[in-house]
Amino acid sequence: MTYYKAFNKDLTCIEHKFEIGKTYKVEGKLEMCKNGFHCCQNILNCLRYYRADSRFCEVSIGDEHITDDDKTVSKQITIDREN
Repeated sequence: MTYYKAFNKDLTCIEHKFEIGKTYKVEGKLEMCKNGFHCCQNILNCLRYYRADSRFCEVSIGDEHITDDDKTVSKQITIDREN
């Protein structure tokens, strides 16, 4: 399944710098809005959290994830490509 993540213009999100093609992991307990990498199944849902002039990427996530309403949080995320 394809997921989408929005970023600031410099590919940062909450002070974490990302690069296209790289995989990132977090340690600790997975918690929505507290610990993990957030993304959305519908790219339009990203607009609830980021401005329309943000950068948007397709991402892949790991097996350990939680989906709640319009967003998903995962312990692992790969930034596949920019849209």
